[in-house]
Amino acid sequence: MLLLASYAGLRRTEIAQVHADHIENGFLTVQGKGGQQRIVPIHPVLASLLEMIKRRGGWAFPGRFTGHCHPDFIGRRLSRLLGPGWTGHTLRHFFASHTYWNSRDLRSVQELLGHASIATTQIYVGADRQALINVVGSLPTLDVKDLSNAS
Repeated sequence: MLLLASYAGLRRTEIAQVHADHIENGFLTVQGKGGQQRIVPIHPVLASLLEMIKRRGGWAFPGRFTGHCHPDFIGRRLSRLLGPGWTGHTLRHFFASHTYWNSRDLRSVQELLGHASIATTQIYVGADRQALINVVGSLPTLDVKDLSNAS
């Protein structure tokens, strides 16, 4: 659950619905909000876990009686595992921020997250400290003596 949230950016509902049939040729097919399907490349950290699910067949997280487990179960489990201040959704933000910082490709991050609007993706992607330092560092250097003479 933790790995699917942080290395695939899945929502808890999407995590609950991971099935062996959705794993194919290095991609995970995800059924997102509004019934929209998307594909997410499988990160090497997830590869062995998903391969095991593929071999076993069925749901990654089966329900007690039939089908897959409930998304609320995923949410509670993630919150317990992560501790205060962290949820499955904060791992989704982690995924969004890191994939953006490494690629600077907001459109690809939008596709990976399954957002209809790029404006939503912008909310998920935080600015990293180095980017802030680079932006401020790009300002031209002025001689402070020139500023004092201008007044």
